Amino acid sequence: MIEKLNQYLNNIFAPYDGIKSVDELKADLLADLQERFRELKDEGKDDKTAFEMTIDSIGDIEQTIQEVANLSRSLERQVLTNFIASDLPDSDFIGVKAHKKKFVASALQGSDFSGADLTGSLFKASDVREANFDSANLTGCLFKASEVHEANFDSANLTGCNFYVTDLTDASFNKSILVRTNLSMSGLIGVKFSDVTLTDVKLTMTDLKKTIFENCIFEGVDFKYSDLRGLCLDNQTFTGVNFDKAALKEVSFRGATLKNVTFISRYTLSKKYHRAIKTICFDGAMMDKLTYAALKSMEADLSKVTVISEEKDMQDQPIQVKGLRKSYKDLHVLKSVDFEVEKGSIFALLGSNGAGKTTVVKILTTLLKPDGGTAIVNGCDVVSKDDNVRQSISLTGQFAAVDEILTGRENLIMIAKLRHLNHPRQVADDLLKRFGLSDAADRRTSTYSGGMRRRLDIAMSLVGKPQLIFLDEPTSGLDPEARIEVWKVVKELVDSGTTVFLTTQYLEEAEQLADRIAILHEGRIIANGTLEELKKLFPPAKVEYVEKQPSLEEIFLAIISKKEEK
Repeated sequence: MIEKLNQYLNNIFAPYDGIKSVDELKADLLADLQERFRELKDEGKDDKTAFEMTIDSIGDIEQTIQEVANLSRSLERQVLTNFIASDLPDSDFIGVKAHKKKFVASALQGSDFSGADLTGSLFKASDVREANFDSANLTGCLFKASEVHEANFDSANLTGCNFYVTDLTDASFNKSILVRTNLSMSGLIGVKFSDVTLTDVKLTMTDLKKTIFENCIFEGVDFKYSDLRGLCLDNQTFTGVNFDKAALKEVSFRGATLKNVTFISRYTLSKKYHRAIKTICFDGAMMDKLTYAALKSMEADLSKVTVISEEKDMQDQPIQVKGLRKSYKDLHVLKSVDFEVEKGSIFALLGSNGAGKTTVVKILTTLLKPDGGTAIVNGCDVVSKDDNVRQSISLTGQFAAVDEILTGRENLIMIAKLRHLNHPRQVADDLLKRFGLSDAADRRTSTYSGGMRRRLDIAMSLVGKPQLIFLDEPTSGLDPEARIEVWKVVKELVDSGTTVFLTTQYLEEAEQLADRIAILHEGRIIANGTLEELKKLFPPAKVEYVEKQPSLEEIFLAIISKKEEK
């Protein structure tokens, strides 16, 4: 009988097939009728009676269908025409297709264009305040001399869009696509750009003093003649950007990455411009040699800047951390942390409980955003290019993340499938053999020893061959024998070219494994070097002419106590 109800509605709605609003009405009505039919059956009605009573309950539905269809067709006809001096506030243009249409001198405030395809359309001298363009396609649209206050352009495609001389006060561009977009001479007070890549965008002769940029990447953007005084551009990424002749007094580039950025041309020679450059904050920034040299010639303060000499430096140092800061309310966990990790090495971060080791790992693996400073992992900023970072790393936490219901092989196959790898079973078998788990491959992991579970956990981290692996307290809770098993695995990782970032409380572990050791204490790196370099900080003791070299544990305790004495 349910099928019969469906057939009955199909016959009624057949003349109106393809009209979106009518199709939606049909789906809703069918659901209601099915529910009504079941209620009548529950009351003891037979199939025939229940069917007839269900049909009677909808009344003259054909008139309703016709009214909905006429309204929808009317809207479609309007979209096929231009809107000249039209009064259409709060109109519904959701999902419409209107290529190369004109909205000239029209009142469209509060209208909803979400999901609409408005390619090549013209909004000239129109009022589009508080309009919603969420996820709309605005490719090639022209907003000329229009009022676009508080409009929402989140997730919209604005490729080639022109906002020339347009007031965009308090508009929102969250995760929007801005490629070759022209925002020159526009009003951008209170406008927010969040999680956006701006590519070849024009922002010339524009007042940007009160514009908000969060997690943005600027590629080929032109800020020439614009007013950026006091603007915060912290932790953003700039490549091929032009700031020549822009007002830059007291702009902040803290933790930013700048490559091939122009601040000066041969025409920018005024003493006033040079004085403005001196007020810019570059603390914790990273920049290429040419950008650095140009700013240095203008006496900019570059004392806390890291110079990126060549692209290969990024490859040779898969982790570069500068001025990293993180607080939880009033608790300052990280206070300007700096360090670098060489490719193909084991870097050990030591510290007491609560020193901030896990916070560092969470930031480097994009699980936590820093409050300041920069962290570059495999050439990508952990804030602005977090997706790229996640694709190139793997993380093994303090506790094994294996599924105890599955076998060792099934755990590995599951991860391989999640990473969309070809031949997942072969990937699993290769890793099982590599980590000495082939004999236990088809046993549930709940039967594994602690060392076996940890080896499997690390094997799961290597599915997809990440360039860099983070091991956060990898031997926590293991017995000495299991700990030695894990040490052997970690050494084999480095032999195969993987870079390992290791956090540990076990000083013997760092002594056995690490190529370089950094000690984190009260939010700062207080020592950083090879084991031999750290040993030189404290001369060996001599007892009865027998030289006794200090252990790493003795060095660690001595360094900590020295800092606390100060």
